[in-house]
Amino acid sequence: MNFQLGELIIRATSGQWGYDAGLREAVVETGDGVMGWPHTKVAKRLEQGPEHSLYQYYRYAVHPEQRDAIAAGGN
Repeated sequence: MNFQLGELIIRATSGQWGYDAGLREAVVETGDGVMGWPHTKVAKRLEQGPEHSLYQYYRYAVHPEQRDAIAAGGN
């Protein structure tokens, strides 16, 4: 599921996969430079529950014009 989330973000934003050497983990970089760790987000969703919404994570990455509202908890 984590690779699928990353691929959806990459395709929607003309982004790319990268590697975070410090965390030793794959990262997604959106076309406008926002970095994301989809593997970590999916793990948190599975372990900690719905407060770690994959939908909101995707929206934040894909819709830069809505980031302020999303970060503030808006829909």
